[in-house]
Amino acid sequence: MLFSAIYTPKNESEDSQRRSLQLFTSWKPPFEFKAHYARADGKGGIAIFEADDPAVVLEGIVPFTPFFDFEVTPVTEIENAVPVFQRVNEWRDSVRAPAKSAEIGDELRGLGDDLRDVGDDLREIGERTS
Repeated sequence: MLFSAIYTPKNESEDSQRRSLQLFTSWKPPFEFKAHYARADGKGGIAIFEADDPAVVLEGIVPFTPFFDFEVTPVTEIENAVPVFQRVNEWRDSVRAPAKSAEIGDELRGLGDDLRDVGDDLREIGERTS
């Protein structure tokens, strides 16, 4: 399974940077990196990696949690995602959405107007017959 990890530094001190680089250059990743990029502003990076077990993801991230905040998310290739999006959109289109409250309010106001008209008609008929 593919994952993305977006990470940003918790503490941008020189000591923190030195220590995290020391750990990183000695680290043996437990998963396979597909891509790994540093942000050009020096404030973190993004990695795409493959792992079959969430425990492996945890094992790979935890050594660096004192230094970085991580946002790890499962991802898929866009060619796999587009057919899913299309199926979901087709399903959504097949389910009638409930009327919005503004539309319901307009309908109720229209019914009120109709009832007033009926009431006026009945009064008029009553006046003619009396």
